Amino acid sequence: MSSPAARFPPPGLTTRSRCSSCAPNQPARGTVVMVHGMGGTKETVMRPAQMFLEAGFDVAALAQRNSGDNTAPTNSFGVLESYDILDVVTQVDERLEEGQLLVLWGESYGGPSAGIALGRDASRIDALILDCPVANGRVFIEQVLQEVQAEQGIPVGYMMAVGTVMNRIEHGWWLGEAEVTPWLAKTSRPTLVLRTMADEVTPPPMGQTLYDAVPHADKQLVTSEEAEHAQIHRDDAELYRRSIEEFLNAL
Repeated sequence: MSSPAARFPPPGLTTRSRCSSCAPNQPARGTVVMVHGMGGTKETVMRPAQMFLEAGFDVAALAQRNSGDNTAPTNSFGVLESYDILDVVTQVDERLEEGQLLVLWGESYGGPSAGIALGRDASRIDALILDCPVANGRVFIEQVLQEVQAEQGIPVGYMMAVGTVMNRIEHGWWLGEAEVTPWLAKTSRPTLVLRTMADEVTPPPMGQTLYDAVPHADKQLVTSEEAEHAQIHRDDAELYRRSIEEFLNAL
């Protein structure tokens, strides 16, 4: 699948296979495609990846646009990144054997990329995991424009209206496409949303919003009380591990 705008597919994948001691003489249960957050790279997800390896899955992590060794000059809050993810999903799925699963995992800013990808085409994806996800990229744009309004007096609404048209002309996508809930409303895939009450980057209501957007009952919302943003796997490791394993075992 190709994006309608100029594409910058990830130049490579970081992949890890299970250590033989995790499940000797047994094939992998499938592969988890992992999408990092803002400021991260495909290498920065290796800590949570270890939990998937120990659960019997292989992992494949990609670099999002304008991150790591992906040379794209800009990012798009998941709108165009979703096409890159679907390219990777296709590559991974073609190597899976019958009965193996493909699970899509997105962390923070990688959450909308994963959620939008699922909404575009879920045919090769068996389940979705969102870890402290961003619910709507527009929120962060508006926060920056609030500062411009305070300094220059230009209304945020006006800047957003003009900005979304110019963004469409220059980059090929509308700002409204970065809202994840309409994309998740299309899914029939099992979905796990993890959030933390101490999160100051993606506050707890964001996780609740995305959980509520999933239109079926095969979904879970797991909440950590004290973990930092996108660090539940580190700060509340037992909760993270148990939630992941229970979710995967139910697939």
